Amino acid sequence: MREELASALVIGVGARALEARLLEDLGRLVDAARAAPELLARPVRVLTSSRALQAALAARIAERLGPALLGVRVQTLWSAAHEVLRARGVAAGAFDAELQLEIAVRREVASEPVLRESLRGLEGGAGLYAPPVRDLLSAGLRPELAAALAASLEGHGHALERERARALLQVALRCDAALTAAGGGRPGALLLEAARALAQAPAALPSRALLVHGFADATGLVHGFLVALARATPAVRFYLDTPLDPAGAAPGGVIGYALRFAARLEAALPGLPRELCAGAPGARPEGFDAVGAEAEVREAAYRIRELLERVARPEAIAVVARDLTPYLLPLRRLLGGLGIPWSGPSAPAGLFPARRRLGAVLELL
Repeated sequence: MREELASALVIGVGARALEARLLEDLGRLVDAARAAPELLARPVRVLTSSRALQAALAARIAERLGPALLGVRVQTLWSAAHEVLRARGVAAGAFDAELQLEIAVRREVASEPVLRESLRGLEGGAGLYAPPVRDLLSAGLRPELAAALAASLEGHGHALERERARALLQVALRCDAALTAAGGGRPGALLLEAARALAQAPAALPSRALLVHGFADATGLVHGFLVALARATPAVRFYLDTPLDPAGAAPGGVIGYALRFAARLEAALPGLPRELCAGAPGARPEGFDAVGAEAEVREAAYRIRELLERVARPEAIAVVARDLTPYLLPLRRLLGGLGIPWSGPSAPAGLFPARRRLGAVLELL
């Protein structure tokens, strides 16, 4: 029996609608394998952007298509990259440079007066520049691109901001060179090496179909690996959410970055058709008034408790805030007090005596 699922860029508004389309497409692939078991020789891979989405989507697949499925693998992008490198006999651990990166950033920032001065009075020191350096390297920054990037800064921001941006580019390049010389790799080097391995040996990740879900955008190296996966797979479908602009200011009412990501995928994969996905019925919003974070979290906790008593899955409930920092302590206390299972960001380091003592020692060093 031939599979009728064709490669496509599935575009919709709302994660629920796209998830429903993905489950529908996956159901067709599962039915095809039941009718022709030889298809199980190569799995259908469902690729997610995070572990949290992987766990949630795996649960939804089990609910919708059955508790046990043969020939379906739900995994993250990083898991797929590790699998490619293992198949090629490459030790993926050689590309884990997170700790080395922060050490290199701290050393290199100290040699840039304009960056060092910007940190005066801030906690965290030069390590605060590690995230933007990581983003630059993950985006694919190379020495041959640095001059053009520095020139593109003209006319943007104040002179001091431009000077800092140019210094940050040089810090990123020197960190990349230092990590390479030490035998490690830049952030995202795992994805770069996996993309190269797939280009040389497409069978390194055997798949009969690839369903990519949860990516609203991608840095240069992530995008490169996604494209390499698509080229190595007979059928690939990207499920792309194009959220509406809540302020209504974006052209067409849709936030632009998702459409730009779609255009990049189409440019890298010529002939990839678009399919529109109808939106799911929207939930009816409700609100309540509360004075302060403590009262806000208490009311939210009671409502979560009611949902759980109506047999809702804890994994299907999300607590979302622009910044969770002021809510972490109330969440920890109130959700725990009501016996509500939850996971989330780590509590502030100063909450635990051992962490305070360790922080004091690090300050001395």
